[in-house]
Amino acid sequence: KGSLKNAGVQRIQGNAFNIAEAGKEHALSLLRLNSAALTPNQDSDILTNIAFDIGSYTVRCITNATMDTIVLRSKGIAGARTATVEVKCLRSTILAKMSYTFPAAVVAKSNVATSGNITIDGNDWDSTNSSIIGTGIYAISTCGSVSQGGSSNLYGRGYTSGTPPLNEVVNDSADSSGYPTTPEEVLGVSLGSLDSFKTSSLPSTPFHGIVYVDWPGSGEEKFDLNGSSGIFIFHNSTYSAILKPLHGDFKGIIICDQIRNLNSNGTILGAIVTLSSTASHTFGNGTPYVRYSSQVLNNLDKYINNVAPSSVDVISWREI
Repeated sequence: KGSLKNAGVQRIQGNAFNIAEAGKEHALSLLRLNSAALTPNQDSDILTNIAFDIGSYTVRCITNATMDTIVLRSKGIAGARTATVEVKCLRSTILAKMSYTFPAAVVAKSNVATSGNITIDGNDWDSTNSSIIGTGIYAISTCGSVSQGGSSNLYGRGYTSGTPPLNEVVNDSADSSGYPTTPEEVLGVSLGSLDSFKTSSLPSTPFHGIVYVDWPGSGEEKFDLNGSSGIFIFHNSTYSAILKPLHGDFKGIIICDQIRNLNSNGTILGAIVTLSSTASHTFGNGTPYVRYSSQVLNNLDKYINNVAPSSVDVISWREI
């Protein structure tokens, strides 16, 4: 009888443990779907007395100030027996996974021409677009050629006025062998990571987030950024998505197949990358500015509000 009783107790204890594990997995799924309401420095139950098998579970969630570290404590109850498991998790968004460096304010694989009164400046501007905070990088880097026309200005690498020697502010001998072929490669994330942001139509503006326009077919489209910010992608699989013309102010990264011109008086603060290997890109008309800004590029989370956590990874587990 004693052996049978002990076996029964062990079985119930095992049930309590399995129920606690089920609670932990339920909580993780909520976090990964971004459907659990979290707040900084939280310490509260996110699941309470959820019936499961012959018992129930309750899961307590503890966050830090930035909500990138989370502790889950799942208590399983089976009859008079309880078991508690604890996992520590790291929570990150796709922004945390991005890795990019830009050799110039405008980066292209094919020929680039400037015209009109456009200014492309690789000097490092602050995020308010009011002052230069560093010598920065090239104005343009391309695997093709650069043709400076009209009254366009190209600055960078410490040159801030006048007419600098073109070879000082332009790199027209970039290696094409490692040039990115997809927006994901530009941003250093795995293929498919941006699929949830894809749309086939242009967004209303201003937007503040990641917008990926998978432009259907080929052809040109005019677009006014209108003070938007974040990451704007205009691309399709044939590299035939053309922005003509592109207007307005923007802070962040623009990735597109082709640009036929920038127009009006807007300022793009960050960087532009074009993907087509054959198109000739024209930057000009009006008096637009393209200015490199490390403050903007290194702090994109301040300019993006549509990014949910893309991963919640368990880094430790224990039974308590």
